[in-house]
Amino acid sequence: MKENLIGKKFGRLRVIGDGTHENWIHKWECLCDCGNILYVSTSKLKSGHTQSCGCLQKERTSKASLIHGKYKSRIHKEWRGILHRCKNPSASHYENYGGRGIDVCEEWKGENGFSNFYNWSMENGYSDDLTLDRIDNDKGYSPENCRWITHQENCWNRGKRTDCKTVHSGVIKTVFKSGNVKYRATIGVNYKTIHLGYFDTEKEAVEARITAEEKYWNKKAGD
Repeated sequence: MKENLIGKKFGRLRVIGDGTHENWIHKWECLCDCGNILYVSTSKLKSGHTQSCGCLQKERTSKASLIHGKYKSRIHKEWRGILHRCKNPSASHYENYGGRGIDVCEEWKGENGFSNFYNWSMENGYSDDLTLDRIDNDKGYSPENCRWITHQENCWNRGKRTDCKTVHSGVIKTVFKSGNVKYRATIGVNYKTIHLGYFDTEKEAVEARITAEEKYWNKKAGD
């Protein structure tokens, strides 16, 4: 009597039916996690030869292509850099990062680390002329604590206190050590961050942001 595999899971495949016979070989009806139905023999299921409908290999190929294609890019260099200075005691400036407890979030490490970092960056205004900034210098690298800003802003931030806060979407309140307060307005367009300027009042910064939304997003006030 053949072993009943119905209900068992092999990789991304769950056996849902008795299947068919082809050339004297029994094949189980399997449901892939992606929703596709396929028929697989007992030997291929149990040996791990077939673990999906083919979507798993496509994902692996796509991921490998992304990593290989971006390896020499600035964004990949930036990603390698944050891991290097946080994890490698031999790295220059390690004492200012990993040496004092600054780490990289799990989402940006490991096999999927670069893909996750890349996708987050593309969704948060990345361009080659921006630099990665940690909002709170006492916290690590994570989507919640990082942003892409201009080199000029990064230089200004070195003289900035840590009590800056978002007061409106696309508007950041910045308090400098000198006591000066400025409101920075930005907007994301086509995966790039457009700097709208620094303003003396929150109202001016918000107005600049709203004007930009109307220009770039065709969004009217009150929408």
